[in-house]
Amino acid sequence: MAKNLAMHCELPAPPRPGKAACGARAALLRVHPQRLWLLADRGTAHDHPSIGADTGAMLDLSYARTIIHVEERIVSPLLSRFVAVDLRPQHFAVDDIALTPLHRVSVVLWRRADGIDVLVPRSFARSIWDVLAEAATRLN
Repeated sequence: MAKNLAMHCELPAPPRPGKAACGARAALLRVHPQRLWLLADRGTAHDHPSIGADTGAMLDLSYARTIIHVEERIVSPLLSRFVAVDLRPQHFAVDDIALTPLHRVSVVLWRRADGIDVLVPRSFARSIWDVLAEAATRLN
């Protein structure tokens, strides 16, 4: 199934665990050896491949997560206060993925070329935003 999703995203192969890959139609994040997240800017779950019950399960998380983007210039000083991940680019490179707690909430960190996307459960997004925004004001 991972190969079908990669083909759907116009990728040569699915990403390895702990990695992401961006295709023309969507991005695939391998958040676990047996779990892939498909992120697309447009469309609904019905616009993407379905999988059979004998292969796995598909769950629409489009309303379950919020993405908070942290710019590269403040990534390390800001997020290092909250996560136990070495965020230096030589250790957490572009398209690396990490699952980690942030303010006691499990989040996914995705290193992008211009910073880090923090994929937060929607129910905690506002409180994590407030914590990060307050800490960011102290950086200046």
